[in-house]
Amino acid sequence: VAIAAGVAVVAACVVVVAGDPVERGGLVAVLAAGMLLAELFPIQVPGREEEVSFSTSFTFALLVTHGTAEAVLVATGTLLLADLLRRRAPIKIAYNTAQYAISWAIAGVVYELLAGSPGPAVETVSPGDLLALLASGLAYGAVNGLLAPLPPALLGGGLLWPELRRGMEFVIGTTF
Repeated sequence: VAIAAGVAVVAACVVVVAGDPVERGGLVAVLAAGMLLAELFPIQVPGREEEVSFSTSFTFALLVTHGTAEAVLVATGTLLLADLLRRRAPIKIAYNTAQYAISWAIAGVVYELLAGSPGPAVETVSPGDLLALLASGLAYGAVNGLLAPLPPALLGGGLLWPELRRGMEFVIGTTF
């Protein structure tokens, strides 16, 4: 279900940007490179199995400057490339990419509902936009924190609630 939802989100984003020229392509390239490097070189969290990536910062920058569709496509594309280069299992790649697509789409919708869609010349962030960014970050953390622990809980045959709680604690603790 999550993979199908992620595919639908990516397809919708492709439709939104299809035919439009990429505004400030150099900025998009720099942010995409930052995302890719952050995904390729995650930081191991001491005492835990999880890793944390700083790609989130680059994706939020792209969300603010270019909007939801672009942020979703670049974030999922860089994660897909990083996972392929790291030779992750195909099912993990599919789920991780879908998880990113869903999480960033919801974060983007929250941001754009509160701050509006970014124009082609966004250079500064107003105080009101910072509040929208905070709400967007909370939405991203909540969705990502709920989706991340689902596979281990379901595949491990364990209880879902402890895994969800542990996942939320980790995502919120490492995102904020």
